[in-house]
Amino acid sequence: MIMKRYTITQENFPAHEWIGLQAQIVSSLDIGLKGITGKIIDETKNTLAVETKKGVKIIPKKGSKLKFTISPKDQVTFDCSLMEERPEERTKIFYKKFHKKNWVN
Repeated sequence: MIMKRYTITQENFPAHEWIGLQAQIVSSLDIGLKGITGKIIDETKNTLAVETKKGVKIIPKKGSKLKFTISPKDQVTFDCSLMEERPEERTKIFYKKFHKKNWVN
């Protein structure tokens, strides 16, 4: 049996696990969150938990745009309002919402 390794790219980013990725808040409805940088350590339907040097910050997905580092050379800026869904439903939702659409900024 041949195993194929799937890598995260800008095109398939919404379908992948976000926990463990480095991220920076580019914009938010709460202007006090803008600029926060850290590692995604948890995700719910409506929030992301980001571990920063000053502790864990809970970021609402609604109204937040984050820049995720997906590889040493690649970053993706993503409007998290587009993915206010349970993380375990990400693949199905990705296919329905983004398949054959250009969502990359």
